[in-house]
Amino acid sequence: MRNQTFMILLATQLILFNNAVAQTNTITSFDEFMTLANTKSLTLKSGEIQLSQAKKAKLASILGILDPTGNVGLSYTNNTQLAVNLIPSEILGGQAGTFKEVKFGVQYNTTFNTNVDIKLINPVGWENFKLAKLNIQLTESSNKIALKNLYDNSATIFFSIATLQEQLKSTKENLAGAEKLYQTTVNKYQAGLVNQQDLNESTINKKTVEEQINQIEFLIQQQYIALKLLSDIPEEVQFSIEPKTQESVANIEVQNNQLLFNNALLNEQISFSNYKKAKYSVLPTFSVFFSSTEQQFNQRAKLFDSNVNWIPSSYVGFRLSMPLPSASSISQSYKAKYDHQLTKNNTEQFKIQSKHTSNQLIVDYEKAISQKTSNKAIYELRKDTYEKNLQNYEAGIISLDQTIRSFNEMVNSQYNLISAEKTVEMALTKININNKIK
Repeated sequence: MRNQTFMILLATQLILFNNAVAQTNTITSFDEFMTLANTKSLTLKSGEIQLSQAKKAKLASILGILDPTGNVGLSYTNNTQLAVNLIPSEILGGQAGTFKEVKFGVQYNTTFNTNVDIKLINPVGWENFKLAKLNIQLTESSNKIALKNLYDNSATIFFSIATLQEQLKSTKENLAGAEKLYQTTVNKYQAGLVNQQDLNESTINKKTVEEQINQIEFLIQQQYIALKLLSDIPEEVQFSIEPKTQESVANIEVQNNQLLFNNALLNEQISFSNYKKAKYSVLPTFSVFFSSTEQQFNQRAKLFDSNVNWIPSSYVGFRLSMPLPSASSISQSYKAKYDHQLTKNNTEQFKIQSKHTSNQLIVDYEKAISQKTSNKAIYELRKDTYEKNLQNYEAGIISLDQTIRSFNEMVNSQYNLISAEKTVEMALTKININNKIK
């Protein structure tokens, strides 16, 4: 019975463990991570909302060209006491020069009226329509910039995690070397060949490597948190980054990414459109207007009486309106003018920067390749030196201090090599991002 209970508990634990493992995604490339990030990023979702808003604003601006205004009204009036009017008495056969008080109208009347005003010439309305189209393009451009920034920043943290994980792996391997050196020192101490100080230094060296493992693990956890914060990934979403090694690419092409320049150009066009809109605000508008009224007069308190005819009246006309310039409109016009000049300068700056950015990516990649080659050669030499020093220490030829120093130099050179390898991969990834998102 105990064996059966034990087997059931063991099976349950295995199921839970397998479920936990299944819920942790293993990410083997940066593109795989960005597929996950794209579905979670609130920044990107906000950009989609802003684009939808800009498209709706364009529809509204189409209506704004004609800028139709007006109203439809229905009123019902009970003239509880009709107004008194004075008319010459002689009309009613009275004495000339005198007036007679009379009341005109009926007690009840119902009025249905429609008023419409449509602008036929509206410079500001047309400029608003152009602005709405430019705002859609600017929102699309800004969304691309946000996407590229997300990719670039994510790549930095992604390869930082990859670097730390490789360094953690190498540190665990180096721990075995530190333990071997420690055991050799213990054996020498027990044989009376070294003193207590050497044993202490060997112990410190081993503990230092052990703590390096702990510190790297903490750093990895911090970087995972930073990556989740950057991409708005919920805490419960678990994933493990285990990227495959990317091979270096010879003669890689870096395209001239003009995303920021195009964005600046759109801002310049928008500022110029705002400037024209400010100037157009003092131009006249030409409108057609129309009014139609239906009235029903009744002696009975009835809103709609089918026995009483509706009396129509209407008119149509044209209106030319010219606003007078104000201090506010003049100030806005000058501000829009100088804002346009500033955006022109920004556009020129980004035009220059776009080419330099491409060159910088090439230099960063070539620099990383050179660093990787150099660090690899240094690591191999440091490793060979340490292995020979360890043999000499075991043979009693050199001191422990020299052996530990060569061990630490080997470890540091290995860290540098790993960092250089991942820097090459990150530089290559950022070039791909530059060529892809533009």
